[in-house]
Amino acid sequence: MYAQTAVLPKSESASAAVDEKARVVELNSKLHELCRELRKENALLLDTSKAISAQELSQRKSLTENFQETVEGITRRYRCAACVSSLQTASVHIDKLC
Repeated sequence: MYAQTAVLPKSESASAAVDEKARVVELNSKLHELCRELRKENALLLDTSKAISAQELSQRKSLTENFQETVEGITRRYRCAACVSSLQTASVHIDKLC
């Protein structure tokens, strides 16, 4: 009887170890699956972020070009107005001389 009692705990211990190993293997498998999903989500977020960044860069470039064109247009009009004013002043002086 004593030998049988000593063997029984070893058997239970071995069974517990096998169960524990199976549980660890299952958890490890789930962990790897979660890691794969996380990598996929991370790649998707990175691609989305890059696309949004490129789109925003394009919009900023377009706005900058539009702003620059507006500034140049205003500058041209101001110069033309200054030229017209100078011509009018010169015309007044010529009229006074004549």
